[in-house]
Amino acid sequence: MAEVRFRNNLAAFRFEAIEDGVVISQIDYLMDGPVVSFTHTSTPAEYRGRGLAADLTRFALEHVRENGLKVMPLCPYAVSYIDGNPCYHDLVARN
Repeated sequence: MAEVRFRNNLAAFRFEAIEDGVVISQIDYLMDGPVVSFTHTSTPAEYRGRGLAADLTRFALEHVRENGLKVMPLCPYAVSYIDGNPCYHDLVARN
């Protein structure tokens, strides 16, 4: 198994997990000023069960933190991940 890399694909508005040049998990997002809305998380069936969505979500949330942004989790997976990881509660944008 090749190394998995994570990146913020600014042109596509998504965070990506990449293995052997293939996007194997992604989080689509929208930007509204300093708020990043996570709209959809997906991992193709053949790559599931490896914890990719969790690793990618952690990467995306660390990006949010490092850049002084807030997150609006609109995707059920992102909501569940943040709920289960209190260290990210401070990043959630309040209405």
